[in-house]
Amino acid sequence: MVHSNDQLLKLRFELNMARIAKMVELTETLRTQHPKITFERHGAEAEVLRAVVVFLHTTFEVALRSYQPKSRKSFTFSGNSDLDQALRQSGVSPSSFKSLYPPLVQMARRRNRIAHHADLE
Repeated sequence: MVHSNDQLLKLRFELNMARIAKMVELTETLRTQHPKITFERHGAEAEVLRAVVVFLHTTFEVALRSYQPKSRKSFTFSGNSDLDQALRQSGVSPSSFKSLYPPLVQMARRRNRIAHHADLE
């Protein structure tokens, strides 16, 4: 069966979201086995959640990159201006997505801290 690029993107996105859901489910299982203060995570549970952040950021970035012009395939985002530029180049008005910017930028910064600074302050 031959899939279009949009179909492949959708399949990849759904697969990645299912993987993320399983990782989050695992952390919930760990949390119920070892109750802690809300939002405080340590050990394996914290490591799984770090992987979730990196995986989620990558999934979003791949989806956004797929709509970029061919010359812009190396796109990454870490701030509002990156998102504005990517959406405009994709022919989409950023105004519809402004409410999503704060959590997306927070996720990008968290991913950067995890991937490039070993999650150290």
